[in-house]
Amino acid sequence: ASIAPRCLHFADFPRQLEQCSQVFSLRSSRRKFPRIACDSSARFTFVSVKHPTCLRSLLFIAVVSVSAFGCNHDDESGRCDGSPRAFTSLEEEYGCSNTLNAMGIGLEMDFTIISSQLWFDSLVTGFCRPEIDFDTYDLIIGRTTFTRGVEGVSYSYRRACPTRRFEMRAVFTLNDQPVSPTVTYHILVDKITDDEAVDVRIETN
Repeated sequence: ASIAPRCLHFADFPRQLEQCSQVFSLRSSRRKFPRIACDSSARFTFVSVKHPTCLRSLLFIAVVSVSAFGCNHDDESGRCDGSPRAFTSLEEEYGCSNTLNAMGIGLEMDFTIISSQLWFDSLVTGFCRPEIDFDTYDLIIGRTTFTRGVEGVSYSYRRACPTRRFEMRAVFTLNDQPVSPTVTYHILVDKITDDEAVDVRIETN
């Protein structure tokens, strides 16, 4: 017996999705009916791809689905707009001081993400030795060298879209002192999952 094509109107789309345990992707069955993949108790055939009155509905739903689920959103409204993310520091959370100059880290690369106390204790040197809450935070930390003196640094942290990579920006204020300091920069951020990436940008003014 053949299966009659059925259009799913956009007004019904949110109600149908609520019955799905998880939306994975739009896909086609052997009968060439695109579906949304839900749990075994809730599968909804949308439309025959050959049915002319339903094709536009299918394309519209597909576009809406990609827009809604194609990005890790920054806020509850579903926007992926690269808005700032919260962060803190060892100074603010644990009372450390002058980590820019008084803290060191043994690195061969420019920066790393420390996610455990054991790793922190083995890599970081200096007088700032707090017990960090690594259940809550990850520590983005690195070192860089300049050809002039450094007066200070300011930070920003965001998720860049559409790449979905986190971006830490460190802006150093330099002076005219004829020195070549190597300084350590860092921020504490919410835990970063294994499938998320971080870029660090170093700038001066």
